Amino acid sequence: MIVRWQRLQAYTLNLEQVFFLKSRANNAVVKPKWAVYEVAQNAGRCNKLGMSYKTPLNNKSRKQSKRATSHEESFCKVQFIRVSPKFNLSPALDTMAFLAFVLLLSAQFKLIVPMEKVQLYRFPSGSVYFGNFICNPFRYLWEEKLASSMVADRSHCALFCVNKPKCYSFNMAAYPDFKGLYRCELLATDKYRSTERFHANSSYHHYCPWVRIADRNELNAACVVIIDGLLEAIFPQSPCESAPCMNGAVCVPEYESNFYHCDCKPGFCGTHCEQGGDKTCSQIKLCNLPDGSYFIDPDGEGGVKPFKVYCDMTDKDGVGVTVVSHDSEHRTLVDGFNSRGSYSRNVKYDESDFVQLASLTSSSANCEQFIKYDCYHSVFLKNGKMFGWWVSRGGEKMTYWGGVDFVDYKCACGLTNSCADPIDGCNCDSNDDVWREDSGLLTDKSKLPVTQLRFGDTGIASDGSDEKGHHTLGKLKCYGLNHDLQSPKNRLKCT
Repeated sequence: MIVRWQRLQAYTLNLEQVFFLKSRANNAVVKPKWAVYEVAQNAGRCNKLGMSYKTPLNNKSRKQSKRATSHEESFCKVQFIRVSPKFNLSPALDTMAFLAFVLLLSAQFKLIVPMEKVQLYRFPSGSVYFGNFICNPFRYLWEEKLASSMVADRSHCALFCVNKPKCYSFNMAAYPDFKGLYRCELLATDKYRSTERFHANSSYHHYCPWVRIADRNELNAACVVIIDGLLEAIFPQSPCESAPCMNGAVCVPEYESNFYHCDCKPGFCGTHCEQGGDKTCSQIKLCNLPDGSYFIDPDGEGGVKPFKVYCDMTDKDGVGVTVVSHDSEHRTLVDGFNSRGSYSRNVKYDESDFVQLASLTSSSANCEQFIKYDCYHSVFLKNGKMFGWWVSRGGEKMTYWGGVDFVDYKCACGLTNSCADPIDGCNCDSNDDVWREDSGLLTDKSKLPVTQLRFGDTGIASDGSDEKGHHTLGKLKCYGLNHDLQSPKNRLKCT
């Protein structure tokens, strides 16, 4: 005969919860009976409610019962245990036989002790199930239904969920149909994994797993109830309720272990996704991600729109270099433009505009861009009479070339006195019939990126010789983190 469980009581002994099963065999009923109890919760006043413990009722006795009708709305916490015994007992059980039976099952019941501090547990053998759900009044999780059914009450809906291995939460109608039944919808996810689909609803309540902890050293809980004369602290919490995951990560509860893990957004890592970021490739590099294309958001949420860049994780000693390409990287001929700056080339950067690139340079510790001009009989910055120049991000006409910062009318060779003609500031200023070159890195990030290239003196020389040149502009590269943005002087004040 299958035992009919009449009641399951929870006791507290030596600060440790121990479960003791009271059972009687029933000759007339052979199918198992669910053992269910509900705990009232009402804003710290639970210990004053008359119905803090509720014995399971069958449908007939529910209709006849008048208990707890005035407090029904306060019953928001549902706890239950299902025990599926696999032993046959005689109808007449004396005390000794019952104790022997309890000892026989003691190993199985020990499982219930650690289970009491988790939200949802299904023993692999299928013999013991534990669930602990909290009601989210008039809320609905819009997710694909694992299964649905019409049930008599929330306890049946909860048991329906626990018996489905993939069920993690359920929606239940707030009002019955004309037969007195409620629609129960089982879900294979929960409100923490699908936050954006969790909405208010006037027709449904949503139930999700929460944990119940009993500890006399922690009786400053939000709610304390009395069950069978014993104090039990009710802590309304879930592993994800404290929002432990950072930087927009999704908290995924692991109910069987009363823990969680964080699904990090791209570019973040760590237990709580606290490392890395998506401001620049140097932040993304902190999570040891490989070379590749990534979306970055240098000024964070609410600023400029995120844009796509390439992250070189090996350059600059592996610091994580943000690389932005453009349409003027190839060596390009300049010929037939004699007047100063008459040749003009606007630079268009891939996937980004100059406002976005300004946010990148501001968020980076260093930025650089290679620039080069090959010349044949074409003067450049001769004695301050500029025929060629580059234009900064702010639209400024810049008076120096690559390899130099802040020194007017100079190229790299001019700083080291190594130009073709020592009296000139650039090799191209020799203005002779020899192919020469001036090149180097531009490193003032407040001026980068280059937005335009201008050249001249590429017409016909006075001696009839041809004048020409070629320009080459490298990719914008930024690396390192601008820690000045996090200095105390930049901290937002609340006064």
